[in-house]
Amino acid sequence: MFMYKLTQLVILGGILLLTGCQRDDENYAPMPKRVYIVAKPAANATAFTNSASGSESVANVFAQVYVNVPYDYDVKVTFTLGGTAIPSEDYKEPTPLEVTILAGQHRADIGFTVIDDKIKEKAETVVINLASAPEGFELGLGSAYGYKSYTYTIIDND
Repeated sequence: MFMYKLTQLVILGGILLLTGCQRDDENYAPMPKRVYIVAKPAANATAFTNSASGSESVANVFAQVYVNVPYDYDVKVTFTLGGTAIPSEDYKEPTPLEVTILAGQHRADIGFTVIDDKIKEKAETVVINLASAPEGFELGLGSAYGYKSYTYTIIDND
């Protein structure tokens, strides 16, 4: 994405018209390439978050990995898993530990399956941490580079 500066404005019949502009790379550098992760939003969501929770009985959980603008090439992102939940006991981990955002797309899903056991236990977490993206991409958003990780809390139903 590039910034443009106005070169000509015209007022015609009380309406302000933009009649010319040019790229202003000297004052505005191109937007950095960013990759970030969020919870899959509900249909009526008005904001993004990087955490979610649900009962053990919720089988399929999804996080979404985004690029800030679509690119004309695939963007492969690797991630790691952590948290207090134990793979193969509390959830089935996704394999491989990478996701590809296809050319022209904004996002791709990372999914895992929660295992509904019959053991009474405390809430457990699955944490997905973005690990790498292609050269030139930065992980996270904003000056604090937030949204590099996603936490899902599995709430026991026993």
